[in-house]
Order: sequence, then C-alpha cells, then structure tokens
Amino acid sequence: MQFCFAGTLQVNFSFIEMSSCELQKRWQSDNYKNYLKVIEALNYLRDGLGPFSEHVMLDFQSEILIKNNVEPRECTTCSSKHIKKGKLQLECSNNCSKLLKDILNEHKSGKNPMAVYWKNSQIHKWSVDAWEIAKLYMGRGQSEDNNGPRTSDSAAILQLLSNCKRYQIFIPCGEVDKVRYKT
Repeated sequence: MQFCFAGTLQVNFSFIEMSSCELQKRWQSDNYKNYLKVIEALNYLRDGLGPFSEHVMLDFQSEILIKNNVEPRECTTCSSKHIKKGKLQLECSNNCSKLLKDILNEHKSGKNPMAVYWKNSQIHKWSVDAWEIAKLYMGRGQSEDNNGPRTSDSAAILQLLSNCKRYQIFIPCGEVDKVRYKT
C-alpha cells in the first residue's frame, strides 16, 4: 500500500502487518495525522533551505580556494584523524591547513576547535566538495552518504545555518536557534 501526501511525501506501508480495520483506525487518529504533517513540514523545511545553504557553501569554498591559492583536487595526504585541537598534524601538499584555518574562523565555536565534529567530514575532499565543509558546521554523526542538502535532515541544515557565520548576513543573529529549539 502506498500513499502520497500533497504530492511530495510518498510512504510505503507494505511492511506493516496490520488488519485493514487497525490501519483505518490509525489513519483516523488526529495524533497520527499530525505526525505525518510534521514529517511533511520538516521535508519542506529541508527542501526550502537546502538550495540556499548549498549556494552559500559553494561561494565560501570558492572564496577560500582563491584566497589560499589552492587548486580544486582531492588531497592524498589528509584525513580527520590528522586534526588535533583544530590544527593539522602533518604537512599537506594541498594546503588543507590553510583551508582548515578559514573554515574554523567561520565556525561559531571557532575559538573552541574541540566543538567542531571533524569526523563528520572527509578532509581530502574540501577543495572539490563544498558539502564536506558544510558538514563541519553540523552536529555529530554526518555520514559519508550525506553529500548534499537532499541527503541531510532538516536539523542538520538548521545546525549549519546556526553554526556557520556566513549565514548571519542573511539571517538575524539568533533567529535560527529560535527555530531549532522551539518546543
């Protein structure tokens, strides 16, 4: 059984082993309807903020590559295990340490590099994939499969907007946190 809500959210219920009477009861429940509305709203939030957040990160990546005279190519030396206390612990041929400094300067917790989840990102891709930079401003646990706004959840995108100073020129200070912590 498959349902489509407002043309955007498709849910497959073939895995649910329920009688049609139980299923009908569930669909009539106001709490369940509200749950589905929340899911749809979160998808709208992600889909609305996604292109904007991606555009800002592409501009930021381009700016720091030009500023540091770094060619867009994957680094063969660096990984997140080489970062300790916000500093690259080895000499890099692709100037990842210069990119790291600029990325950290744009982080709301930039003075505390321990607050940045370095393992979220594949450092060797910073110069070729702006979303790998974006994931540093998101909460812990962003996987390699998170390769853009469509594969991020709305909470991760809100964290990006909140933690990256680049977005403060577009969004008044503290407004994102008001949305993030709304109960």
